[in-house]
Amino acid sequence: MYAFVAGMLAFLYGATIVQKLKSPRLWLAVALLGFALTRPIIGWSSYWTIWLETIFGATIVALLAFGPFAPSSSSAFRAVRILGKISFSICLLSPITLLPQHHGIGEYLAAAISAGARPLVLCAGLFFCAVTFTTLLAWLQFKIVEQPGMRAGKHFRSTPSEGTQALPATVRESA
Repeated sequence: MYAFVAGMLAFLYGATIVQKLKSPRLWLAVALLGFALTRPIIGWSSYWTIWLETIFGATIVALLAFGPFAPSSSSAFRAVRILGKISFSICLLSPITLLPQHHGIGEYLAAAISAGARPLVLCAGLFFCAVTFTTLLAWLQFKIVEQPGMRAGKHFRSTPSEGTQALPATVRESA
């Protein structure tokens, strides 16, 4: 919930704040550095880590969205725009990435590490697979469920029901 609030604040006030910054590129560098160093400095299990990563993440998003960076035609911004479109589906489907945990993947990972596999490589591989799988499912859900739903919503919104009338506009009389 806190990440949602931070994201909404970045959306609502980000443009106003970023436009007032004298050096948004410096702020972006600070936010990226802060995000990357929060866990190594504060700790992996601290509640402050979660809060700081959320704040740095929202700051990065606001700076990238409203700052004077590459034009929106660049491929990186197209990818971000696509992720923005499917973000609701990603939120809904992200618990799927926890399913292997409930089916005993820990035993297989422990055995692989005991056999000499590097834990960081295993984690990076699992992360890549989870993000790729979730993104693919989210894109499919967006195309199959969300887009038709949005089109239907626009259709229903534009056609008034029978027996309804538009409210009359308020007219102020000049004195």
